[in-house]
Amino acid sequence: MNKWTYIRVALIVIGIILALWRGPTSSHVSPLIDGKALIVAFVFGMFGLQFVLGIQALNKKSAEVWSPPSWKENPFSLKQPLQFAHFGGCFFVVLSFTSAVLTWLGKPEVIFDSLMPFCLGIGIIGGVHVSRLLFKKKFKSV
Repeated sequence: MNKWTYIRVALIVIGIILALWRGPTSSHVSPLIDGKALIVAFVFGMFGLQFVLGIQALNKKSAEVWSPPSWKENPFSLKQPLQFAHFGGCFFVVLSFTSAVLTWLGKPEVIFDSLMPFCLGIGIIGGVHVSRLLFKKKFKSV
């Protein structure tokens, strides 16, 4: 493990501690979140990321070649946009999973509210994998 792996794990652990401290989701948002809204969050995470990466693919400050997401890479490098997207997606998934479990145990009637960031995070992680197909020319040949 290198320093970036430790930094990523430390940030996720800090996030989990903060999610535990915050406790379960306790009230509904307005408008109410239903299954369709969770699907929209997933789709937005997946295709919204493609829009951002499309802009980054044209950006001259972006790296000539992108490396696939890795826990050993710097997630804050502006030249490698997939590193941040992958870390952000993982961060959303782990933290909102913690919140969703707490909510399920405490107030299961608001579980959809706590699952919204989870669906967004899953969409972002899925979008990272889709981007490897859409932006093949930007990746190192393996």
